[in-house]
Amino acid sequence: MVITLMQVQLSIPASHSLKEKRMVVKSVKDRIRHRFNVSISEIGDHEQWNSSVLGIAPFSE
Repeated sequence: MVITLMQVQLSIPASHSLKEKRMVVKSVKDRIRHRFNVSISEIGDHEQWNSSVLGIAPFSE
């Protein structure tokens, strides 16, 4: 069995609060999830308002 995982570091310089960051991250996650049929989650930088780390893995049934 092969497991593929990708880690993506996002920089969000226009964000000035955690609320703005969460709106951007949610939008990015939704677009990636629907376009590529993958599982995606924020895995790091939870409390930093200008960056985020996303973990992405292919979704198979």
